[in-house]
Amino acid sequence: MRKQGFRRRIFLLALLTVILAVLTAGCGLFSSETGSGRCPEGHLLTHVEAELSSCMKKGNLEYWYCETCSQYFADPEGKEPVSEEETKMCEMGHGGLF
Repeated sequence: MRKQGFRRRIFLLALLTVILAVLTAGCGLFSSETGSGRCPEGHLLTHVEAELSSCMKKGNLEYWYCETCSQYFADPEGKEPVSEEETKMCEMGHGGLF
């Protein structure tokens, strides 16, 4: 009976060790962090054209977005990360148009 309790404790300890190793490995499986820049197979970049602002909507600068790590980049190689805010332009407004 004592052997069974000992084996159960060893099994639970091993299981907790594996879980801890996965969580701290930086693989991103359990991380809610975005923009970490870690893409195990490389960035999968989507190009977004620049769009000028108007009085009705905000425009944006040209950028590339990685679906895998949810990060924005200023270059097509994915080497220069930028924040989402840095890709946006302000609305123009109606001042002086009439």
